[in-house]
Amino acid sequence: MDNLIREYGAREICAEAYICKADLLRNMGASHMDEALQTCDEGVKRYSAYKRVNELRNIRESILQPHLILIPRGVSTPVTLWN
Repeated sequence: MDNLIREYGAREICAEAYICKADLLRNMGASHMDEALQTCDEGVKRYSAYKRVNELRNIRESILQPHLILIPRGVSTPVTLWN
């Protein structure tokens, strides 16, 4: 993704590369959330007029949305509650 962003960054369609990168980082787990947020922020800043820029905003909000994980006694699988 970084190569695409470097090579085609001047084109508005490159926002799609930011969307893919942010989504990939978000799905890689907690250790990548800061980079995913940074990717969202950079993409929104560079391509604020792009028709799907809200996808970056949505990814950002989903990362920042709090969630609760409960592990009841005697159960080995956590239960995740989403707002």
